[in-house]
Amino acid sequence: MILAFSHFSKVGAFFAGVLLLGASSAWAQTEAAPAPLAGVPENPATIDATSETVAEPEDPTLEEYVLGPGDWVGVNVLVNGSPVSSGLDRAKIDIDGTVTVSLLEDVQAGGKTLSQLQADIRKGLMDAELFVDPTVIVNVASYASRYVTALGAVATPSRVVLDRPKRVSDILAQVGGVRANGAEILTLRRKTGELMELNIQEIAIGDEDADPFVKAGDKLFVGEAKKFYIEGQIAGPGAKLLRGNMTLRKALATSGGITSLGSRRRVKIFRDGKELENVDLGTQIKDEDVIFVGERFF
Repeated sequence: MILAFSHFSKVGAFFAGVLLLGASSAWAQTEAAPAPLAGVPENPATIDATSETVAEPEDPTLEEYVLGPGDWVGVNVLVNGSPVSSGLDRAKIDIDGTVTVSLLEDVQAGGKTLSQLQADIRKGLMDAELFVDPTVIVNVASYASRYVTALGAVATPSRVVLDRPKRVSDILAQVGGVRANGAEILTLRRKTGELMELNIQEIAIGDEDADPFVKAGDKLFVGEAKKFYIEGQIAGPGAKLLRGNMTLRKALATSGGITSLGSRRRVKIFRDGKELENVDLGTQIKDEDVIFVGERFF
């Protein structure tokens, strides 16, 4: 009896498993297909032919470094996994774009990516019948040909090598940032001649649209900040930086305030050599304005 019961239990379990498998298959057929994972491209075969194709924005992070004169490259040749001692090179790309690789004559490297140069060297070694199926590895030992120039009111005006994709903020960080007398607006001039004006504060705290990627040959320029001048009965006379939409009230405050001998009613603003009329504390100060605080009557 015990053996019979055990036998029937196993048979029952088998059929129960078959029924469950069938039910699972039916459920799977009726279940809606899961949504594709974010960031994973769809299979082109499954895309509706009538749907519109949306162009992806250019992403410099996907670009491979393009070699040029001045770059140093390291070339390693492997055969059956073992390095060929005579194939190990560290060479500088000449002004004509060629690089001297042992075992081969000069190879054109300028204007090519690492993968393209690797393929050319491999083909050259095989065409010369030096190796049957070599593995060629090329890396950049020193970057020099691709750079951005940062000029103007930055801590260290200089060229910054683009050894990887970089944004405007990366360039500013590498040149030490903007000096205290620097303007609030940065000019980015593309190699193509396109001009972009970027707010430095937005570059620092804004989103990615406010901090674009730079490209080889770009120039960044930060001019000196706009100024106004204040004289007379003011605690801190002299040239002052003009920041934002500054009013007369703020200009007086940032200059230390009016002295005990001065009077608000005797404040004048001169613009382009002419005195402004109807001046009050809300009057906007502009570049090169001269503010004069007169003495009060006793």
